[in-house]
Amino acid sequence: MKTFSLSVLAAAIAVMLAPAVMADEIEAQQKIINECVKDGIQENVCTESLKDPKLQIFIGGQYFNGTKKVTPDYTKALSWFRMAGNNPVAEYNIGLIYELGGHGVMADTHTAIAHYTNAAAGLHPGAMYKLGRIYSNGNKMEIDLVKAGEYFRESHDLGYPYGSYGLALWYVNTMPESYWTRPDMCQKVKDLLQKAEDGNVPEAFTLDGVLHERGILCTEKNEQRAIELYNQASYEGDYEAQGMSARLLIRQGNFDEAFRMLNASVNDENNNYAMCVLADLYANRAAGSRYSPEKAHEYFKSAADNNAPCGLFHIGLEYFQATPPDYDKALEYFVRAHEFGSADAEYYLGLMYSRGIGVPENSSKAIRYLQNANLAGNISAQNALGEMLLNGDGLKQNYKRAFNFISKSALAGLPEAMVSLGRIYAKGLGQPQDLAMAREWYLKGHEAGGLDVLPYIGELDVLEGNYQQALENFTESEKTPNPEAEYWLGHMYENGLGVDRNYGEAQKYYELSIKNGGVRALAALGKMYRDGKTGKTEPEKAFELFTKAAALKDPEAIFNIARAYENGSGVTADSQKAYRHFSDAAKRGHPEAMYYVGRYLEEGVFTNANIQEAVKYYKLAAEHHVPEAEMAMGRCYEKGLGVARSLPKSYESYLSAAAHGNREAMRITGDNLINGNGTEKDPYTAYQWYQKAADLDDPYSATVAAAIYTSGYTDPRNPERIIAANPNKAREYLKKGINQNFPDAQAFLAKCYLDGRLTGKDPKKAYDLFLKAAAGNPPFPGNQESLYYLGYMTEYGIGVTQNFISAVTWYEQAVQLHNHDAELALGLLYLNATPSSGITQDRSLGMRLIRDAANGGNMEAAKVLEQLEK
Repeated sequence: MKTFSLSVLAAAIAVMLAPAVMADEIEAQQKIINECVKDGIQENVCTESLKDPKLQIFIGGQYFNGTKKVTPDYTKALSWFRMAGNNPVAEYNIGLIYELGGHGVMADTHTAIAHYTNAAAGLHPGAMYKLGRIYSNGNKMEIDLVKAGEYFRESHDLGYPYGSYGLALWYVNTMPESYWTRPDMCQKVKDLLQKAEDGNVPEAFTLDGVLHERGILCTEKNEQRAIELYNQASYEGDYEAQGMSARLLIRQGNFDEAFRMLNASVNDENNNYAMCVLADLYANRAAGSRYSPEKAHEYFKSAADNNAPCGLFHIGLEYFQATPPDYDKALEYFVRAHEFGSADAEYYLGLMYSRGIGVPENSSKAIRYLQNANLAGNISAQNALGEMLLNGDGLKQNYKRAFNFISKSALAGLPEAMVSLGRIYAKGLGQPQDLAMAREWYLKGHEAGGLDVLPYIGELDVLEGNYQQALENFTESEKTPNPEAEYWLGHMYENGLGVDRNYGEAQKYYELSIKNGGVRALAALGKMYRDGKTGKTEPEKAFELFTKAAALKDPEAIFNIARAYENGSGVTADSQKAYRHFSDAAKRGHPEAMYYVGRYLEEGVFTNANIQEAVKYYKLAAEHHVPEAEMAMGRCYEKGLGVARSLPKSYESYLSAAAHGNREAMRITGDNLINGNGTEKDPYTAYQWYQKAADLDDPYSATVAAAIYTSGYTDPRNPERIIAANPNKAREYLKKGINQNFPDAQAFLAKCYLDGRLTGKDPKKAYDLFLKAAAGNPPFPGNQESLYYLGYMTEYGIGVTQNFISAVTWYEQAVQLHNHDAELALGLLYLNATPSSGITQDRSLGMRLIRDAANGGNMEAAKVLEQLEK
């Protein structure tokens, strides 16, 4: 068999296919020429263009710019530009199409950058300038000022006037304000601007106008000169400068000139941007007799018909805000405006998808639109992303990033962001809680946008205990009406803050808030129904309200649904659903829910036990001062659970929980100070904490407080720290323990009856109380000291018939619990037993018991042992 080499085979195939390929090429070329001629471009130009890249670029430009005969078509323009190969001019124009978008092509900044970069590599100064603008403005991508400066300088060095303007703008935006008064820097910027103005760069006149309007960079403030420069910029083609000029004229009260200028621009140049500015003027009540929403609509509609993004956006906004709204139409116009690069439209699209307004809720779409709008400089989108990060709504909760987004929007002048920033400081979300800073930002939000911040100011007043001022703020705000103010009025009446507690009034205000669209009031009223504050306990009704609020993503309501599932309140108990709702509320920033998620993770409920993950949630909740979480961290540090064991950190965690009102933490802090666990021993301070816990009816602490007030206490290290004996207070605290059948309190009162302190002597009552204390009262264990006293009273027949055998029984029970007094007493009984006592003498056992008591620190036992061993 004859064989062929691969090259020979390939050549043979090429020969066979050549006629077909040639025929296809000729047919495709003829089709392009026919389309070119049909679209109104000269036939000879179309025919010759197939051999000439310059003509290909020319035809691409015809489709890009449009003419009287040629309709703009970016898809066809791209075909012709691509035909020109790697020509820098063609690459520049392809980049321009993808940057602008529209006329059949979606805007794509990253693709634009790729083609601009190719053009810049071919030393195209316009592409260098465009790259500088993209990197400096962050047009739908991250800002890179270093790259921007490099591209502007290269463009300027090639003598391109726009490059000179870009470099001037770069200096203004990057130099520290301290440089703005330096003559050398001022001159550098002015030289660059002059070169740009000599090259008739419209934006250079605009920037010069800004310098004169603001009086910066060694330029004297001169609004009239600024207007002239803005008008020159508009004449040269920067139509947005027309709006800046009009804005200055309006600020000066010269509405007539502003209208005249804008009308001329619309009539003479069909300036779409001027149409939008003129529409804004007609929509402004300050325009006086010219105020006309109808004319505003006409101009916005004309701009929209020309596919101007500002017009498309505003018509969409009209449909969005109509009564009733037409969300389908709004969506249609917002999408078209977005395709032509409107960041405002992208913000509203993000808003619609994030909240499910007229469209199915879709977090991924919402985030994409909001990110695009943010990168294009829309501060409302920036703030919205911050809110999503703050609440864990569609994005993983991240307080640090949320603060960065929201603070930037606030500093840029967005009133809503200023209020959000106030809320961050008020609640200590990722920033140290700072009520003064919160108040400052709330007031800035009011001044900047006229927002009603009285409810937020009132909330600060509540946190600071200024209830009367809070009441005045809420009452004033509620006149509007305001659902937040109504919620807080309900809260104050429910809790008796600055007013007499009145559940009826609380319910009334909560219902008003709900009627006016309040969300938090749903959960608050639900808790009232759950807790019986509306007259009777209605857990099912409470659960219904929680569910309504949860559907509106209220974290407090979601948390209460979790509690309902956990406790079976108004719904069948379901720990799995409880855990799921706790997790949801935690993701939305609910601090208490974070603690519960940690507890479920530690206990391994519907998930593998994971103490390390649990500790993460405990820490998050503890940062928000949730006492139970601080208690949990105290326990974890104490025992080394999920963290390195640290008694000092344990002490600090318990102390923080105590400071935030946790009764058990107060008692533990007292114990830690008594025993020196993680801190220096300090009985005096310990007793202060015991008293705080006792005031909250902690029976253990109440018993300790009773003992202290019975005898009094003086700090040996500081005699000025004294707790004076006070029998009345001692009785008061002791009563708290007795009323709860606390064994230690019963034992203490029994000793009082035995020795006559606080009460008269009554051995019989003492014996009966020791019996109760020894038996214990679940969940409290028996008091071991009572076992010793029962033995002692039985041995000596105090309050009960003397019985040595019974005494031995009581002592033995106490000895098993290592009571050293019982060891001494039982040891002496065995040493000194007589036949009449019914106990067999056992000197060896007796000596061992006494020795155990002495070794355990019983001083009396040590003295007895010393005498016996002589």
